[in-house]
Amino acid sequence: DCAPPADIDALIIEGTNLGSSKPVITETVLEAAFTSLAQEVQGHLFVNWSAQNIDRTVTLFRAARRSGRLLVVDLYGADVLERIAPGTSIPRPGDARFPEMQVLITSAGKRLYYRQGRSDWVDTQARQPWATSRRHLSGGRAIIMMRDSMAGEFEKGGLGFRESDAYAFSNWRGYLDETDSNTAWARA
Repeated sequence: DCAPPADIDALIIEGTNLGSSKPVITETVLEAAFTSLAQEVQGHLFVNWSAQNIDRTVTLFRAARRSGRLLVVDLYGADVLERIAPGTSIPRPGDARFPEMQVLITSAGKRLYYRQGRSDWVDTQARQPWATSRRHLSGGRAIIMMRDSMAGEFEKGGLGFRESDAYAFSNWRGYLDETDSNTAWARA
């Protein structure tokens, strides 16, 4: 019998590991691993993670900062952060405390938000100094949010995988289909 504090407005819980005895890696350990990987890799570090996994976004931001790289999120990642970060120390694009964070606007991302009637928000994002493009990132050294659906568009825009790049899948393993040749996992 537990009564929550009265001044709590919301409680957000991630339950992937609830009731499980599988090994768990802490975000601190992951931050060190991502930082080390980012320091070793000469090109980009493409990472597949959920924008709703705020702990992972913060971990990757801290690894980017520690390794002297940018963290590039997509429109959805920026949207999630914009909605939850105010009043917190969670990094978000456009916050002067986090100049290492940028937003990559893809065609698919634009279409999604345009269909939702949020074209003004996308257009505003595109005009900001933290907005970036595939062309601008091409040949650089950033940590870039990657989803399978982005791989083809990245390749067409000059941001395809190079030998100097690395790819990390940082989601629940059940989401990974190693046999699907269309995934970023197979392309990397």
